[in-house]
Amino acid sequence: MTLYDSDSQEWLDDRIEAYLDGSLPTQDLARFKALAAGNDEVQQALDVARLISASLRSLPDEPCPDFVSRNVMSHVRHDLRKSAWQRVESFFMGIRITYLKPVFAVAALVLIVVSSTQIGGQVGVESAQSEAEVSQALSDVKWTLAYLSGVGKNTGTTVKANVIEDQMVGPMSRSINVLSEN
Repeated sequence: MTLYDSDSQEWLDDRIEAYLDGSLPTQDLARFKALAAGNDEVQQALDVARLISASLRSLPDEPCPDFVSRNVMSHVRHDLRKSAWQRVESFFMGIRITYLKPVFAVAALVLIVVSSTQIGGQVGVESAQSEAEVSQALSDVKWTLAYLSGVGKNTGTTVKANVIEDQMVGPMSRSINVLSEN
């Protein structure tokens, strides 16, 4: 084949190195040989590529200077620290106050329980607690547990709507749609 189009020329140019290295896939190898057969331009390009490859192989390996590797590693460490800080920062910036309400409610419950055990331990020192105070404390604990139940329900609904559906189900369904279209 003496005449070939520019697409074939580009295709040949992209595969000359792979052909010389012996890494050209078998399906491309047959086409390459067919296009190169009897074509002086391609043969000259192959000769030039062989000369370049041979001259590059004959060059001695130069070691990387120490100051260059130190500077490169310094930049890499800086980039790693910066990206780690950005990940931490984005995590904390992504936390919404609504997610923290249950944490504060549990902390309040723990505070009530701890303080009531401390007060209960001092009964012998001070006067005995009246039945009204005990009943009021029991009522407060029941109210707190009911509040926590409501907060937990709201949190579950919020997490489902804002995290699971928006950030997991939506992107996955869009990805599946894109994949099924292709």
